[in-house]
Amino acid sequence: MAKLVSLSEYARIRGVNKNVIFKGLNSGIIPYVLDEKGNRKIDVDIANKAWEENKGVDIQVALREEANEDPSTDTKTVPTTAATYAQSRSIREAYTARLSKLSYEEKLGKLISAEKVKITAFNTARIVRENILNVPNKIAYQLAAETDPNKINFMLTEALIEALEELAVGKLKL
Repeated sequence: MAKLVSLSEYARIRGVNKNVIFKGLNSGIIPYVLDEKGNRKIDVDIANKAWEENKGVDIQVALREEANEDPSTDTKTVPTTAATYAQSRSIREAYTARLSKLSYEEKLGKLISAEKVKITAFNTARIVRENILNVPNKIAYQLAAETDPNKINFMLTEALIEALEELAVGKLKL
């Protein structure tokens, strides 16, 4: 079974300040597990391996900060943003998988471009607008001949319903 120790204990084993271990945990360099109480515990063997693999990255900077040294004076240190080859490859593979998924969904027809949606929505709204604005032209002469306000209201309502139903049943051509 793996030897799990507290953060303070691991700091004593490595001979560094506990803050260095915290920075290693928070940056993902040093892996940890949670015990039954929710406390972070470190597997010494795994943490030592991770420490050695990432030597010179964030931990070196943390050590220098602990000693109050200026990190810009050391030109041999790798920048703090540097990632291991495995991390970089993992990130690249994740993005490649996401792009493949998008491409697959686009080919299935589950995914369409936003530009195509905008154009279709614009054209649909334009056709609806034109159909409704054409109603007065269609019934203007019939309304002019009517004097009964109730009959005029009924005729207008019927013409608008007819225009909207034409759009609803699929006579809309884009």
